Amino acid sequence: TYPGWEATISCPCAPPVAGFASNSPQCIGSSFSFNNTGSTGGGYTYTWTFSSGTPSTSTSENPTGIIWNAAGTYSVTLIICDVNDPNCCTSTPQSITVGDKPAVTAVATDALCFGQCNGTVSAVGTGGTSPYTYQWTDGNALVVDTTIDLTNVPTGNYTFVVIDTNGCSAFSTILTISDAGAPLITASPDTSICEGDSTVISVTIVGGVVPYTYLWDNGLPGDSSHTVIPI
Repeated sequence: TYPGWEATISCPCAPPVAGFASNSPQCIGSSFSFNNTGSTGGGYTYTWTFSSGTPSTSTSENPTGIIWNAAGTYSVTLIICDVNDPNCCTSTPQSITVGDKPAVTAVATDALCFGQCNGTVSAVGTGGTSPYTYQWTDGNALVVDTTIDLTNVPTGNYTFVVIDTNGCSAFSTILTISDAGAPLITASPDTSICEGDSTVISVTIVGGVVPYTYLWDNGLPGDSSHTVIPI
């Protein structure tokens, strides 16, 4: 300070380093997390802006639980400022990807006969971002296969899962493979008739898979009932 003169000397701020990482890509409705990789500690403030996200802003150093409800590419910006100089700031933008969820269509075909392991299940994955990976799980939530279509499937419950390249997944409803059960045969009751008279013999079948094939002994044709004249 000189007589008649007065000056204030200040040093330029050292700009903070701004940078961050995230768990992008994620799916619609999934939780995004962001981690500051720049200047850290109590000497800085952090201001995040999440374009179209929920919430849309945060002042946490490492915010979590950010959600986007539509697929697309969105801008995320982090501004780091010196706590003692709000004009001494550095900002960095990045783009994050929100993937659409895939969809599943799956069908099951029952086993043809009682006790046979010849049911089938098949599925198609659409939407999301290909390529996909697949899983079939059984009623005990154990993975039984990783292909789209299964043949020679035992009876039981199955669920199909499609997972796209972003890790977004979709589940089918529970598919049940059943068999038709063993056919049950009820024959007409024994009948006593006189020599030369006729009577009707018949069978009734329930269960199994129609149509039925009838095989009688004594060379009778393949019908469910016959009029016979014992010799």
